[in-house]
Amino acid sequence: MRRKLLIGYNFFYIGLVLGYLMKRISVTLTSLSMAFFGLSCSGALAFDEAKWQGHTQAGAAAFQDMRYGEALKEFSAALEESKNKCNNDLFQAISLTNLGTLHQTRGNLDKAQPLFEQAVRIRQKALGPFNTEVVDSVAKLSHFYIARKEFAKAEAVGEQIIGFGEARNKELDAMNSGFKNLSSFYAKHPNLKDASTLLEKAKTITESKVKSEYLDLAVMFDSLGTAYRGIKDDKAQSEAEKLYKMALNIRERFLHGNHLGLSSSLENLGKLYQGQGQHEKAIVCLQRAYDISLKSVGMSHPQTYSKLDALAISLSNSGKSEAAESLYKQALASFEKSHGQNSGYVAGVLESLANMKESHGHHVEAAHYLSRELKIKQHLNGPHHASVSEITEKRNYLLKQSQGAVKAKTKEI
Repeated sequence: MRRKLLIGYNFFYIGLVLGYLMKRISVTLTSLSMAFFGLSCSGALAFDEAKWQGHTQAGAAAFQDMRYGEALKEFSAALEESKNKCNNDLFQAISLTNLGTLHQTRGNLDKAQPLFEQAVRIRQKALGPFNTEVVDSVAKLSHFYIARKEFAKAEAVGEQIIGFGEARNKELDAMNSGFKNLSSFYAKHPNLKDASTLLEKAKTITESKVKSEYLDLAVMFDSLGTAYRGIKDDKAQSEAEKLYKMALNIRERFLHGNHLGLSSSLENLGKLYQGQGQHEKAIVCLQRAYDISLKSVGMSHPQTYSKLDALAISLSNSGKSEAAESLYKQALASFEKSHGQNSGYVAGVLESLANMKESHGHHVEAAHYLSRELKIKQHLNGPHHASVSEITEKRNYLLKQSQGAVKAKTKEI
């Protein structure tokens, strides 16, 4: 289980190894970074970039083939070569990240962590704290901390990312405000019609150029927000909310109509509120998420059901169980029509209905839905499957609970 968790987080860093090999950082980049960022090489030994590239490429190839001992040797050699260059150089940051990734993959997290941290510090010094590449590496470090349950460190890093996100959202506000003000000015001066036309072109070009970058940021904010959502303390929950709202703000600016990206952002924020017990806030977000998905891909799509299920849970928990049951029954009819009465989708809706009925003490009705689910599971998996015995046990338990309630009521009478 531990190894599976480690591998799950490795993909954040492996991309940096392979990404380098695709980009092939050139001498031009080196000289530019030195000139632009004011890096000093006084007293440094001669840096052989070709040698560094050779070790890095050999290490990446060995890493992919799971020849970890050889990868360690090559990545270590690349790191030593990078030290012949400037302190705090970006080549060294790449080598530190590659070596850290290797240690992480092998389960040596204590060795990996200081390497990742040093790489982030180098990037921050060279490129500045609000550089997109730097923030991306900081976000990955935060995921690493969360995987290690070092939540205080993760939350401290989260503050940096939120600061970056707020600054970028202010840039968007300024851009939109600027275009709006100029458009209003030109509208009052008919003799500037040509300038107004050029303004519209400039706006279109600007938005198309920045759209991809901002939507990538929204993905990063969502991913980190979900990670913080799993930390049950007030600071992490607050950071998750800010990250989700920043992602939603970006998507609302660039995605229009019934785009599923908007729906996903609203679902994330709604589930955060739901987990905090703020069901009225959750319903507002989840209703919008469900409506967008319904219009975009239809009722029988799994993405729509994900939103419907979340919405129904908050409705049920806020005393609106009839509305929740109505939604589930709509989904049930849709899945039966599109996938057949014995599909796994139908079984999933029946299980949700049973859970809702059980939560309100309606044990007989819950057992009824479980009996229907049981028949489907037997059809799909066979009578001896583990899922069949689990559902049977739960149904029988609910029936006993209902019988006990009837006996207790009879005694009272």
